[in-house]
Amino acid sequence: MTPEQARQIISRYPNALNFVKQSHLEELSPLFEVHIEVITVRKDEFHDLKGSFMPRKETLDKFAQAAGVSFNATAEATRKEDADCYVGSAQAMLMGPDGKWGLGPICEYEFDVGVRLEEMELNGKPDWENKVGNRPGSREYTPKELAQERVQLRKVARQRANTGARNRATVAVLGMQTGFKNLYSKNEPDTATRVFLFSRVIVNAKNEIVLNRMLDNIAGPTQALYGSQ
Repeated sequence: MTPEQARQIISRYPNALNFVKQSHLEELSPLFEVHIEVITVRKDEFHDLKGSFMPRKETLDKFAQAAGVSFNATAEATRKEDADCYVGSAQAMLMGPDGKWGLGPICEYEFDVGVRLEEMELNGKPDWENKVGNRPGSREYTPKELAQERVQLRKVARQRANTGARNRATVAVLGMQTGFKNLYSKNEPDTATRVFLFSRVIVNAKNEIVLNRMLDNIAGPTQALYGSQ
């Protein structure tokens, strides 16, 4: 779509949280066009941290896909700090209006099994048999349960460090805050929704130059096998 068409779509959602890149609404090369993605998310697609709503991993993945986020493979790494601590690093990137990839900052995320285990011990184990409303109660972990939790945390530590770094890199390149204060009111049900707007630059497949290049790429292997028509 053209920048003007994109602005018309944006105008239909005056109350949406808008993360459209302004550079995507400028006059683009005929080889590219802008695409606006309208994402509707429910309250239960966020972590409610005392009134600050942080997108769950699946929600952030949805945002990243809508905005066309990719990751720089050369910046991705996960290093081991000590026996039970991993630090992941990642760098997200977006295609700019000139077709070039714009890099976000390199972000790190630390997953320390010892710290996580200490936090779990302080908070207690969720007790669904004694829940208050929709929230579970809690009780103290037994030594055996804590030992089992340590094993489980060590199994996922490297992956959690990598995922955390990617999430931070995504938030950074989108210009998004980690949590949204008062995005939903306390009394709203989990099915309550909010609208987010994102933009991404895509190749204009209707352009003659792009179309010919695509046809050449398709015809190349066929001609190699059977010869030209």
